[in-house]
Amino acid sequence: MTLGTEFILWMAGAVVWAMSGLIVIRYYLTDAELAGNNPGGGFKYMYFAQVFAGFAAFVLVQANDTRDSAAASIAQETSALRALVLVATASGMDGDGSISAAVKAYGEAVAADEWREMAHGARSPSAAQHFDRVLRAFHGAPVASSSRVATEMGSQLAVSAVAARNQRIDVAAGNAFDKMLWTAVVALALVAIAFNWALGPTSVFIHAVTTVMLSMTTAQMLHLGWLMGNPFTGTAALDPVHFLALPGL
Repeated sequence: MTLGTEFILWMAGAVVWAMSGLIVIRYYLTDAELAGNNPGGGFKYMYFAQVFAGFAAFVLVQANDTRDSAAASIAQETSALRALVLVATASGMDGDGSISAAVKAYGEAVAADEWREMAHGARSPSAAQHFDRVLRAFHGAPVASSSRVATEMGSQLAVSAVAARNQRIDVAAGNAFDKMLWTAVVALALVAIAFNWALGPTSVFIHAVTTVMLSMTTAQMLHLGWLMGNPFTGTAALDPVHFLALPGL
């Protein structure tokens, strides 16, 4: 499914939700009753809309931070591994090519297996094993053939790669707070649209247009937040190309 197709489906779902409720409400309420709801209901809706706007803004900021954190962890991890290979090769620690081969195999395992697992909030045992092989290959390299500075640099790069990998997996797993926040925002969005069904002008056309516009705008916000807040799944997921480009023999 392409991003354009997904967007159309979100908008279609918003229109269906808006119109289905509007048809039911207008079947049971007359134009006069709808107009009578506007003074009191409109005042209450203004307060509710402010609460929803605050939650929506927080969700978008949180989702953007999640995507930025995922992208930063990927860049940090792959950069550290690439630098580790360069340091090991230049210092003679990787004379047999075991470190380079382990890094290359790890990158391929992440792209082929772990990316799919992260879409479900999990990590890949296979990729974890390949990562352990990278660390063992580095720490088992002949120290006598390398300089002390190269060894210290390599150790720092290995630690940086471990931290970045853990951060990437944590971002993919999410947390209970994010789930609670999304539950609240989706519920508020549905109520915001449903609230608008009982408020409106006597014109059926104007009522339908305003309700559909509100529903589509809300759906766009939710869709954008969903895309940014799920960096490893969906049509706008981050690409594992950096792991496939890791150097190796």
